[in-house]
Amino acid sequence: QHRRLAAGGSNVMMFDYMDDFNGESVTDTNQITDALYNPRAGEFYTVSKSSVKAWRATSGSLFRVLRDITQHEITAICMSDNCRKLYIGDTLGKVAAHNLNSGMLLTVFQAHATDISCLAVWPGTNKLFSASWDGVVKIQSDERHRRPQLKAEFQKHRDGVTCLACSPELMLLATGGADMQVCLYDLKTLKFEHSFSRMQHVISGLDFLGTRCLLVVADQGGYISLWRLRPHPDKWTRVFYFKNCQIHGTLDGLVTLPVPADIHGTPVPLTTVRFAPLDGTSQMQQPLLYTSDAKGFL
Repeated sequence: QHRRLAAGGSNVMMFDYMDDFNGESVTDTNQITDALYNPRAGEFYTVSKSSVKAWRATSGSLFRVLRDITQHEITAICMSDNCRKLYIGDTLGKVAAHNLNSGMLLTVFQAHATDISCLAVWPGTNKLFSASWDGVVKIQSDERHRRPQLKAEFQKHRDGVTCLACSPELMLLATGGADMQVCLYDLKTLKFEHSFSRMQHVISGLDFLGTRCLLVVADQGGYISLWRLRPHPDKWTRVFYFKNCQIHGTLDGLVTLPVPADIHGTPVPLTTVRFAPLDGTSQMQQPLLYTSDAKGFL
């Protein structure tokens, strides 16, 4: 109520909480940059400016604050494959690994020239993907106690990279950019492989469905498109697209999408797109696609 902490010993010290939260129950007084979930511990992590807060998923209670673990504002963050490290990128293009529990700096990777826009890991390996707003994509290895190694560097985008996704099944890395194109890289040879440049809007989200050789692309124009990938015979072809239009009324069961020409209305810009994981029990299982848009709809 009084936002004051008293500590007593040989003397009494008073500490006042100075952040202005206007009496609201909020996650942070500053803008939230990102949020992560740790499935092994059942914990959420929220990022704001140069600090990270840890929350228990069961109760929603805050139990740890890693305050000012970076010198500059955090612009991108991801968790290591074993959920023990945080990979953090900042406004100066620096990329570093920090201990998840203490925030201690563990490793510093080769930096970018501009702000880091995206970070991701290659599951099951020690590889880290980083991208920046000058269009550069880097693949580096986390050698733990040894110096990190730069495995590959690409600059196929003419503008900033807005999103990236990795497919261990297809051995592909995909990046989407503000230049309205999607680039694909072979993770086995660490070379550029293909690009889709028929988009008309900034790319906002990517995801793979490796078992079906599919890549889904979402953009800020409100369009979602599905593309075939190798080793499918129809690789690099667009198989379907549709608009992200608001649906009115009550729907029972799943929605069957009409053909693109039958979708009317102004599309809503998309922010994220994800395939739901397949359980692998049936080849006839229909994959689901999750989207979020600029109006707050899921």
